[in-house]
Amino acid sequence: MATLSGSVYTLLAWRLALAFLMYTLCRVLFYFYNSDVLAIEGGAEMLRIFRGGLRFDAAGIFYVNLLVILLHILPIKQRSSKLYQSIITWIYWICNLPALVANIADIAYYRFTLRRTAMAVFSEFSNESPWQFVRFVFDYWPLTLVALILIVVWVYLYQRVNFIPRSIQRRPLLYYSVQSLLLLATAFLVVVGIRGFELVNGHPMNMSTATLYTAQPHQAAMVQNTPYSLIRTIGKPGLEEKHYFSDEEARALFDPVRRANPAAPYYGQFKGRNVVIIIWEGLSREWVGCLNPDLPDYKGYTPFLDSLITQAGAYAGMQGFAGGSVSMDAMPSILASLPKPGVSFVSSPYSNNTIGSIAIELKKEGYYSAFFHNAANGSMSFDALANQLGYDSYWGMDEYGNRADWDGNWGIWDEEFLQFMVRTMSRFREPFLATEFTISSHHPWLIPERYQNILPEGQIPMQRAIAYTDMALRRFFEAAKQQHWYDNTLFIITADHSVTGYLEEYKNTLGLFRVPIIFFDPSGWMSGGIDHETIMQQADIFPTLMGLMGINRPIISYGHNIFDPTSDHFAVSAIGGAYQLIWQGYALQYNGQEVKGLYHIAQDPRLKHNLKDKHPEIVKRLLPKLQAYIQDFSARMIHNRLTDINPPNN
Repeated sequence: MATLSGSVYTLLAWRLALAFLMYTLCRVLFYFYNSDVLAIEGGAEMLRIFRGGLRFDAAGIFYVNLLVILLHILPIKQRSSKLYQSIITWIYWICNLPALVANIADIAYYRFTLRRTAMAVFSEFSNESPWQFVRFVFDYWPLTLVALILIVVWVYLYQRVNFIPRSIQRRPLLYYSVQSLLLLATAFLVVVGIRGFELVNGHPMNMSTATLYTAQPHQAAMVQNTPYSLIRTIGKPGLEEKHYFSDEEARALFDPVRRANPAAPYYGQFKGRNVVIIIWEGLSREWVGCLNPDLPDYKGYTPFLDSLITQAGAYAGMQGFAGGSVSMDAMPSILASLPKPGVSFVSSPYSNNTIGSIAIELKKEGYYSAFFHNAANGSMSFDALANQLGYDSYWGMDEYGNRADWDGNWGIWDEEFLQFMVRTMSRFREPFLATEFTISSHHPWLIPERYQNILPEGQIPMQRAIAYTDMALRRFFEAAKQQHWYDNTLFIITADHSVTGYLEEYKNTLGLFRVPIIFFDPSGWMSGGIDHETIMQQADIFPTLMGLMGINRPIISYGHNIFDPTSDHFAVSAIGGAYQLIWQGYALQYNGQEVKGLYHIAQDPRLKHNLKDKHPEIVKRLLPKLQAYIQDFSARMIHNRLTDINPPNN
């Protein structure tokens, strides 16, 4: 290829055009790598996404290259020197190569979070060893190779255009006048581009603007780019306070004040019983064979959990949903009945809010509480959050005390740590609350060498890791049965979040949040088997326990008692910058400003047929519930009223 020459503006246009080319190629790769999850139907949808992507790319590229652009357009004599041009080149690569790497990394990471990476990721993983993330480079080597190829191509094309300095000796006044006008015009174009070319309504583009170009909220990540996401979330609050209704109207539609109903089944029957909650990393409903009766001959990867669910004293919900999509969303949702406040609660501006929790309420009943987590102490700030949630003690890798059982990545193997948990609980005074957050089914999905030829491989690596934790849980229950406290204990098993798995049935915004919610009573008092109908969510666990324990103190909860037939059972999940309401047989998707989708779950479980325009009367019935939910939650979170039983006056 011949080398071309041009003015400083030709050079700038070429360099920015190369950035646009790379961002577009990243978007193409993003689609091909995640096409099964994105489920984009038809060329029209794809063109709309790419059209919106150009707006986000312009904003992201101009943000990243602000200094580069400024150095190009400053009308100064030094601009024509080789040193000055070399400085521009170095700054260009220092700014743009990390941006490219971030875009490539999110191609893989999206499958775990369903959103673009934001600045909160740095606080979420601030306590993790950076060497843990080096493994991603090798585990996802095809993407690493693609990144290297793109960098080589980019550098090669960058060098194809050289700068020819113009003389300013003959007519300096004209030169500086023209260059100053060009500077102002370029600055105007950059500002307009950063705002998303939004000149009409006066409001700049933001992250949620991406949903205007998608059929479903989780597709917004393909419109966006990671550099833009990172820059726009620097120091940003997690929530915008909403005012859809007056306070009285909102409370009539949704009131989070919960008081246990004495007439509900099992009310008070578990008073004084120990409670053990297992939060299983990545336990999608997809992995549990008996919770997939519509899939002939499908056995799943949890034979022990299947056997537990079929025992007397077990209750399992088939229509259970997670509130968020990453591990840090789980503890607030499960243990405090709090949905996701834009970003994960731990890394949000509201992380110091006063909150209620299961541990706090049970402590008033004389319970001792302990939180267990196999990872290094401080990992994802779980130890700090456990303390905030009212747990009396924290048991992590430090307390385990034997690094011989370290998995080489996140922490102690699930099998060994769950045995440690049994031994430790046997020293607790009763009644006690104990919660365990497992780790072995987290990426990189390692299993001990001794099980390599024993556990099923599956179609993807995670399935074998799930089978390993299932085996570890079997050993946990075998050991627990020998303890004096076992028959007097209620066990609750659920996931931290779901994951993008293998089966096509789960590759939609319904399936991507489906998780098991299981109660097991060794004494056999509880019954029910598999509940195929009741909609439930992680946030239901807190108020459900209050009913089972017969505790009728009012609490703030964004869920309901699962066993109370008078409760209004629904589920809300956060999808990027949007919400999904599962209620009355429908899935409603709403980005805070407009409805993006309405789907009939029974007739359209894969969410292929959007009914929002066909059935506006159903949208009108469902939407106020979700709006009132969002309004109450945003007001309570922003104004630190998460334990205020009295109605807030906004």
